[in-house]
Amino acid sequence: MSSTFMKQALWVPLATLALGVASGLAVGRAAPPPPASGNEELLRLLEGQRALLEALPARLAAEAGARQVQCAVDTPSGASTELAALRTELASLREELALGHGARTRPPEPPPEPSPQAIAARQQGLQVIEAASRSGEWKTEDAQALREQLADMGDDQRQEVMRRLIVLLNEGKLKRRTQGPLF
Repeated sequence: MSSTFMKQALWVPLATLALGVASGLAVGRAAPPPPASGNEELLRLLEGQRALLEALPARLAAEAGARQVQCAVDTPSGASTELAALRTELASLREELALGHGARTRPPEPPPEPSPQAIAARQQGLQVIEAASRSGEWKTEDAQALREQLADMGDDQRQEVMRRLIVLLNEGKLKRRTQGPLF
């Protein structure tokens, strides 16, 4: 092989390498900058959402203040007096609400004291449950006896007795041996 051929063979790879580096630099400078990282974009979007959420209460309050309650009624002939009365009542209710003097509800009355019969029925119901818990079984006879006592109890007492029985069953302290309802 001649030395000329060797010189030419050496220059071709070097020229290709130099051309590749130069074109890479040129393309790199001409390319747009890389996009913002995903975190920065996400933070920008979250800030936009925050601004919308912070503005929402004021916008809702402004819209609610601008709205008025309107009632559409299909009135048969002769019902105009009823419609007028309803409109008058609605107007007075609006005024009361605007003044903050809406109808006040009475405080709930305390439940009445249970009768002596209800107190005795509660005590007997608890005794039925206690006797069953000593034996560890809730039988059909126990359910029937408790059912008779529940009829004479008030709501609060009935709830208390039934809760006691259910807790014992759920804890496994009583095994259910009944046919039919639990109580």
